[in-house]
Amino acid sequence: MEGAVTQKAPSLCFVAPHLYPVLDPATKVDFVGGAEGQQDYISRECARRGYGVSVVSLDFGQVDGASISNVTIYKTHKPGAGLPGVRFFHPRLTKLWAALKRADADVYYVRCAGMLAGVVAVFCKRYSRTFIYNGAHDTDFEPGKHLIRFKRDVLLYEFGLKHADLVIAQNRRQQELARHYYHLLSVLIPNCYALPNGYNPTPDEKRTTILWVSTMREWKRPELFLALAKALPRYKFIMVGGPSNYGTDSYYNMLCDRAAGIENLTMTGFVPYDQVDGHFDNACLFINTSISEGFPNTFLQAWARGVPTVSLFRLQGSASDIMPGSYVDTYEELLEQVTCLMGDEHKRIEMGRACEYYYRNNHQVEKIVDRFLRAIIDAADHSGGDTSQVSQL
Repeated sequence: MEGAVTQKAPSLCFVAPHLYPVLDPATKVDFVGGAEGQQDYISRECARRGYGVSVVSLDFGQVDGASISNVTIYKTHKPGAGLPGVRFFHPRLTKLWAALKRADADVYYVRCAGMLAGVVAVFCKRYSRTFIYNGAHDTDFEPGKHLIRFKRDVLLYEFGLKHADLVIAQNRRQQELARHYYHLLSVLIPNCYALPNGYNPTPDEKRTTILWVSTMREWKRPELFLALAKALPRYKFIMVGGPSNYGTDSYYNMLCDRAAGIENLTMTGFVPYDQVDGHFDNACLFINTSISEGFPNTFLQAWARGVPTVSLFRLQGSASDIMPGSYVDTYEELLEQVTCLMGDEHKRIEMGRACEYYYRNNHQVEKIVDRFLRAIIDAADHSGGDTSQVSQL
């Protein structure tokens, strides 16, 4: 797969509203999720291998058709643009559809549950293109639990999911859910991660912080990390993340008020994607408190550095995988395990080495993109799309 691209290789379009600020870190935004990080790695690596790659993203002031690392960016509407009641149709649908046409790709890819999946599926049916949906969270495949605000968008999402030429799951549980609830077969392709260029490992003795990184949402249960910091005052805790990009900030403000009284806790607020890595460099332990996830990028950021993870969410890989790190079911078990690992440096370092070994063998970008390209080329071949229509309309 690393070889030269053949003449028949499909062109790829990643439909990702918030991806541009990741591709261009100079763009100032206050929200970036894990799905954007994954698409950043995959799109850049595909472009590096010679594939035609484009991105359809919101209008953050960039020039339409601009190129970053050989990835061409087509913009839709500005964030928040339009009048309530009509903005779903214009400018959102109209500008999205126009950007999809300008991209003129063979394969269109959507990651995250939402109305985009349905719209892109309709577009691909209309113009005989290949549509790929990639799960980003376990609830993407659980009816009634989708992280989608409007019923209209749920209906569009489920239409798109059911009409995808290929469904990609991040873990075994997602495969099982897709098969059980939607009668869909899927390909398992886990997340990937690359250490920054010039990465220099921090010596173990200088890794002193217990770290939590995510967007502040109720199902992430950040209040449990606050309780952990309060219960273990001898250790330094750092909490990285800002409020969700939808809804009010009342939940985030409540967390800030509670954190203010915990002297050994630093709450950073939102940190740009390209700057989060520095917090992992200095961590000796990473904590996840979520009820559910997909495959958190934060696990890979920790594991790549030999930082062990302790999680209330049980991660699942393939059927044969024994996942590294520590998994607990209650806050009391979390407190006990963190206390144990912080009191036993040898055990903590050994667990971190096992995490790093697992990362190197399963989650490096080149290996994951090999699997990704094999899957989408097969899907494009079997969908039989005619790629001659869009540019004529």
